[in-house]
Amino acid sequence: MFTSSASFSRGYLAGRTTSIFVLAILIGFCTGCAALGPQKPQKDDRIEEVNKKLDTIYHRLSVIQFMLDDHERILRGLKTDAPKETEAPAKPEAGQETAAETSGKQAKSEATTAAAPSPQALYEEAIGKYRNQQYDDALSLFQQFAKTHPGHDLADNALYWAGECLYSQKNFEAAIPIFKQLIRKYPEGNKKPDALLKTGYAYISLSDKVNGEMYLKNVIRNYPFSDAAEKAKQKLGTLE
Repeated sequence: MFTSSASFSRGYLAGRTTSIFVLAILIGFCTGCAALGPQKPQKDDRIEEVNKKLDTIYHRLSVIQFMLDDHERILRGLKTDAPKETEAPAKPEAGQETAAETSGKQAKSEATTAAAPSPQALYEEAIGKYRNQQYDDALSLFQQFAKTHPGHDLADNALYWAGECLYSQKNFEAAIPIFKQLIRKYPEGNKKPDALLKTGYAYISLSDKVNGEMYLKNVIRNYPFSDAAEKAKQKLGTLE
């Protein structure tokens, strides 16, 4: 079963990598168009239109990259979650049989545990909803994950994707507090650079250039070799 999952993952990653290359070519093409366009009175309007298209491409490219990162982490989790051999329960000694009331409570507790999805299953369900653009459902699941599993390795990812659900619906004002919550709650998390980047994007989309530039420069200053820093530089270049 794991071999099948690995094969699927390799195909998924290959497809996503191809998408990134295609988007990169599109970005280069759009940038070239902006640079080579004739100097007409409508220059500012045309540049603004190209910048909007670039914003859309940057967002889609970053989402693909982030999803690739998440997929790799899920694969690593599957490798460590191999089923363990279960041991047969020890027989109770004479005079130590479990009382009927205790047995009933244990059965109820086990049934409740079995009904609740594992953190991995909950996270994958939320990711699936996001991929299908069911943003409201995905948002609810990601927030549930972040609330019930705050110490899990994917907790910061869940908060990030909750913000992305709102960002994808252009609800920038609601997305910003979630990205900031991630930054504050998981300062050492791997999603902090991306959260800073998207906070900057969101502020710029709200015409708050001052705060937008501040967050983008924060990414470049504190995470100079990250993919988020490269995207921040590109975005700042369109604002000049």
